[in-house]
Amino acid sequence: MYVRVMSKVFLVVFLVVMGATLGTKCLDGLGVEFPDWLSIGNEKSYLEGRDYETLPEPTLEAVQSQEFQDNFEQFMADATPMKDSALLANAQVQRSSITLSAAVFGYTTYPTFFESEYVYDAAHDAVMPTLTSADEEKAAQYETAAEAYQAFAKRHTDIGMAIYENDRLGMSTNNPTDMLVSDPVDTSFVEEHFYDGLGEGIAVIDGTYDDLEDALENYFKTDHHWRISGAYAAYVSILSELEPDAVPITDYETVDFSADPFYGSSARAGLYLTADPDHIEDYWIDLSGIEVSMDGEERPTSSLDHRTEYERGEENQELFTNHYAGYFHTDYGLIKLHNPKATSDKSLLIVSDSYSNNMERFFTSEYEYVYVIDPRYHSRTLDEFLEKHEVDDIAFINSSLNIASEETVAVLSEWTVDGQS
Repeated sequence: MYVRVMSKVFLVVFLVVMGATLGTKCLDGLGVEFPDWLSIGNEKSYLEGRDYETLPEPTLEAVQSQEFQDNFEQFMADATPMKDSALLANAQVQRSSITLSAAVFGYTTYPTFFESEYVYDAAHDAVMPTLTSADEEKAAQYETAAEAYQAFAKRHTDIGMAIYENDRLGMSTNNPTDMLVSDPVDTSFVEEHFYDGLGEGIAVIDGTYDDLEDALENYFKTDHHWRISGAYAAYVSILSELEPDAVPITDYETVDFSADPFYGSSARAGLYLTADPDHIEDYWIDLSGIEVSMDGEERPTSSLDHRTEYERGEENQELFTNHYAGYFHTDYGLIKLHNPKATSDKSLLIVSDSYSNNMERFFTSEYEYVYVIDPRYHSRTLDEFLEKHEVDDIAFINSSLNIASEETVAVLSEWTVDGQS
């Protein structure tokens, strides 16, 4: 009897919630205005970093394949008022018991919610990924990648090459979970299975940090990217390695957008709002006269930094906005920068993921041409690119996560005359 009653109660509650959700969706479509805090009518979740599901079309094929049911379920979930607030509140409730247990045992680093892949470090008010454990497959992945880099360097001995050891906190010995995870994939692991196998053709630049405090001076506390200070330090090291006589840019203007706080990728995935959000800083340089092309499309120099837009208050004000991409730029397969007034007529090729987005412009002072290839969005090999472009130096600035990715190894593969890799 009790089970039947509870089943009916559950059914009634479910129908009420579904009816209310669909009702608010219909009213929104009819132009009825709701308070912003209800989040009704939003087309995107900045917290989850994705577009909301639209109402699926119930075709016979979609119903038979279960696609309609799955998409409708996601549509209903996305249409729920205050969804982002509910996700954060649920994580906070779970965290209440986690922090209590942590306090009892004296832990200052603990999961952001049950089964979370992220931790909060209370001593530094920072959110970061929990390190993962290594295995033979992961070791083989990095060793195979090192062989691909080595083979590429041997095919192009006339080009100066350097790789920057990006000490990303998600794979660093400075991560507070390093001592808690068995055989972690960390700085030592990457050095052993990747950097030690590169050979002599590519200079390795040490970008590791002494401790977590040092790392957080150069990385955001809620996002996986480095701050402008970390990027600039990497730029100076790379330029000094590739062109020892070159003089790094020093006449930059420091700009600070502390009035635009944001929570980055780690805080969003970890559903944790730190006491002190991040904000964008920049070492701004005048890019007048530089020609910019992104994926073959000519763009203004303002595409490399959006200072004017931010100073005018025209940027997205959402607290979970990806301001790293918003202020600098998003990712492209191929970026080409041309500075006719550079101090040399040399050319630089940068192979990188998003970690070069806030620093590639600095190199235009020394190099007439700066090319940036992101293996995640570039389908052709570096060999093929070098067949068509004269390059003096190559800088690899991928994060430790992507130096051994399938996409990176693919662009390093050999390209033959007939175009086959």
